[in-house]
Amino acid sequence: MITKPNINYCSDKFILNIALIISLIALTAIAIIFRQSLLLLLLNAFVVGAFYFIIGYLIKRRERQIAKLSEYLRNVIAGNNAFDLRDYEEGEISALKAEIYKVTNILMLQNEMLLHDKKQLADQLSNISHQLKTPLTSVGLMSELLANADDSNRDKINSILSVEIKRMNWLVQTLLKLSRFDADAVELKIEENNLSELIKNALSPFSIQLDVRNITAEIEINEKITINADCSWFSEAISNIMKNAFQYINENGKIEIKADDNPLFTRIIISDNGIGIPKDEIRYVFDRFHIGKNAENESTGIGLALTESIIKKHGGVISVSSGNGTKFEITLYKVLQNSHQK
Repeated sequence: MITKPNINYCSDKFILNIALIISLIALTAIAIIFRQSLLLLLLNAFVVGAFYFIIGYLIKRRERQIAKLSEYLRNVIAGNNAFDLRDYEEGEISALKAEIYKVTNILMLQNEMLLHDKKQLADQLSNISHQLKTPLTSVGLMSELLANADDSNRDKINSILSVEIKRMNWLVQTLLKLSRFDADAVELKIEENNLSELIKNALSPFSIQLDVRNITAEIEINEKITINADCSWFSEAISNIMKNAFQYINENGKIEIKADDNPLFTRIIISDNGIGIPKDEIRYVFDRFHIGKNAENESTGIGLALTESIIKKHGGVISVSSGNGTKFEITLYKVLQNSHQK
């Protein structure tokens, strides 16, 4: 329970009264000693009274200002919206008002951020639960079937179980990686890498898929271009873009990877001639757990979110556009990269 503070101003009033009494006694003594006229004595008393009135007014005014500050702070503690108490005047009380208003606004902003983070965490937990529910249900069902299956069906059921377990493992690992980026707990091992070689290494796990679907991957990158990056994390970012491309590209399709380099930045462009991403979904591509209308059933909607976190950690930006196919652009600013290394 919040109680109103009991502010005691008796000491100020007591001192003021003593000063008045002493002044009157002094004036009376002066009038008697120097035989001043009664009119002069009354004039002096009037001056002292006026002085007493002014001082009393100032003390009352300060009491009201402090009471207003106390009321303001009680409202802030109670969680009510804080009004603007600044009066833009000179003086210690006005300066104190401005500082209190500044601090309370900072506290309210921090509180709003905490509430936003709390809601975001709740949404993410709900999405994670939803993503794990399907493979867990499938694993449970397959386990029951496996217990009663004959030898001819065991291999098929084991194969399905293996796929679902791998899917859950990838999902959990990716979520852990995202959490590390959120907590700023990832330390990049920045090294100078040949961009062409880095891209080729990132594409190597997709060689079989490219052959099976007869998809052509063309890399048009100057062999002299280098970037400062963490090879492992950057390769994962490229891999996630490639996985997205496979969801929207048909057989006999084409993926092109190009790069531009200048003293300010290096830009990597990854494009395909697939069906593209609907315009109303472009803005949500990097949102966590967003699954496009044309995405595969196995899609989890977190791969590109992780890619964006990786690129940002490298001091870069990533964007996407879609028309006749989909195009991702990664821009690595060299000035920002150098500051990240320092």
